[in-house]
Amino acid sequence: MAEADEECDKQDLNIAKAELAKQNKIIGACFDLSTEQLCGGSGTGLNMDILSAGCLALDPGYECSLAGFLNCVGGPLQRQLTGQISSLLDPRASESLAALGLQGQFPGVPVTRKRNEDLPAANRMDVWSFTPQAGDEVVVRVNTRDDGGNLSTLAPLVTLVGGALTTPVVDTSLGTRDCPVPSACGAQCPTFRRTVPFTGTCGLMVRSGSVPGCAGGKYRLVVTSTGGGTPTLVADDVIAP
Repeated sequence: MAEADEECDKQDLNIAKAELAKQNKIIGACFDLSTEQLCGGSGTGLNMDILSAGCLALDPGYECSLAGFLNCVGGPLQRQLTGQISSLLDPRASESLAALGLQGQFPGVPVTRKRNEDLPAANRMDVWSFTPQAGDEVVVRVNTRDDGGNLSTLAPLVTLVGGALTTPVVDTSLGTRDCPVPSACGAQCPTFRRTVPFTGTCGLMVRSGSVPGCAGGKYRLVVTSTGGGTPTLVADDVIAP
């Protein structure tokens, strides 16, 4: 299995290199074209005027240029579909891109980032910050870990908060799922999926609930998004409000 993973990672890197080579060839072939030739050509087999109109329909901020065409061909629609396809066909895609440092070349592929921490007692809280762009889809999960005897002693909770890292972001529908390590108090693990409505710093409050049979415990924060960077711990084991 390790050899297969290594081979897949090599092929992922080769694909990325081939994509860059393709774009460089397009730039070399089209560099000397005038704006009118590039954006309005309608000869047989060209249809550049139709392509330009399609790019504008996909992206209202589109401006016709060589760079604009390249961004459009790999732009909003393709990025959206790439994320969906990669999740369906290759759940390892995001981890491979992260390991190879290629997220910037495949901005539509969601990347999963995992951070391990613990909360020492009930009603304690960690705060994590990250910086998404408006429109980024974010999936957050808090998973339990083994605190001994293949049981967790944590009842985990999570809240998405805004720039001041104190105010909950409205319309965030929290769900629950079975925990990977059963909780001693029967707690479920929290999760949510949402599109971030603004650009800037967001926070994740991870709390230990006060439930009979549970105190604190270890957890894994899992954040999957098309942007946002790695979650950073900015407050550790503070008393929850």
